[in-house]
Amino acid sequence: MTLRTAIEDRFGARVTAATTAGGGFTRSFAAVVETSAGERAFLKAAPHSQAHAYAREAVITSALPPEVPAPRPRWTLTTEDHFVLCLDAINGRLPGLPWTPEDLAAALHAWRVTADALATPLAAGRPTTGLLPTSGPGTPTAPATPDQPATPSDPATASGPATASGPARSTEPATAGEPATSTGPVTAGEPATLTGPITAGGAATSTGPDTAGGVGRSSGPRAPGWAEVFDGPAGRGALAVPGGLSALGGLPTLSGIVRSELSWWSEVAGGRAPLPPAPPWVPARLEELAALEQALPELVAGTGMLHGDLRIDNIMIDTYGKAWLCDWSWPCLGAPWFDTVTLLVTAYASGLDVDLLLEPWAAPGAGVDGVLAAMGGYWLTRAAAGPSSASPHSRQHQRFSGEQALAWLASRRGWHRR
Repeated sequence: MTLRTAIEDRFGARVTAATTAGGGFTRSFAAVVETSAGERAFLKAAPHSQAHAYAREAVITSALPPEVPAPRPRWTLTTEDHFVLCLDAINGRLPGLPWTPEDLAAALHAWRVTADALATPLAAGRPTTGLLPTSGPGTPTAPATPDQPATPSDPATASGPATASGPARSTEPATAGEPATSTGPVTAGEPATLTGPITAGGAATSTGPDTAGGVGRSSGPRAPGWAEVFDGPAGRGALAVPGGLSALGGLPTLSGIVRSELSWWSEVAGGRAPLPPAPPWVPARLEELAALEQALPELVAGTGMLHGDLRIDNIMIDTYGKAWLCDWSWPCLGAPWFDTVTLLVTAYASGLDVDLLLEPWAAPGAGVDGVLAAMGGYWLTRAAAGPSSASPHSRQHQRFSGEQALAWLASRRGWHRR
């Protein structure tokens, strides 16, 4: 049975149209599909070796409280070769660059509502009793035990500032975004191929995103019992999510991620990593940049759940002007203003007064500067890593994001940028 046939069997109708989603970039399949029965949905499909993020997203989005404006999952499908996630399709568009004040206001409002709703993390007290329909073989084969992002108890993320071995080096990521420039509908991409098995390029070798807003995840311990999440107490045919995200073994802390993944200036200053292509003023500010990122873990600590990958191409604006937050694969626990800062990097590039927009979030000045320093170093380092197998545009975007983050930082601190 081809993947197309399996999907059509699950829909109970033929797929009559499939259009790849615009904005983000991935090795896997993501498209808005329409069926002969008039159903419209958003499908994500990946070979088992690349399905970690989609499987995680299925669990996370099924556990989100109703206040959160995010597409909800309808069902999952496990075939011999692939894992498929079916989500509600949002009738809307990606925000364009430069940001319009209206679109940015809608995005910030959506994140404010979300941050308030997630102030008590799902894993710590929001049990989920609902069931997500699924179908597949009697013994789930995808994903059996996907890599779990490192947790606070993992020495890789809780051992303090970067050591001589340096931050954890993620291999090439499974996803990579670029600034969204289209103002058309999300279905305006090129037609997707559904005539046979859906393929998605080479095997993924990373457990975290290498994107605009998201931060990298080092490979951590495998989560026990993942198969039970997809074939749990409710029996075959249902995705049980007992205890919300506790089914995933909990969420990593942003503080731990910063320590293990976002200490590149410290590595450069210590002679353990080369200086990536950077603005001319950077070499003279290396010690200050390193100090900012070293102070950051304590400043971003928090108990709320973050999106973890909040960027312009993970946002949809619907026909009523409401913003929806998409792609919930990399949440963590920390201070919500971190996601606000990463989102506003493209707003800074759009010429908007980002410091004014940030004021309602009560972010500490040193924390904002630390995020801009750390993310700037991360993005520029990734941009210098050579061609990406995920997207030909990812390195260009990372370089753009890194330069804009450092430009915003230099403006805030009165540093000479030329």
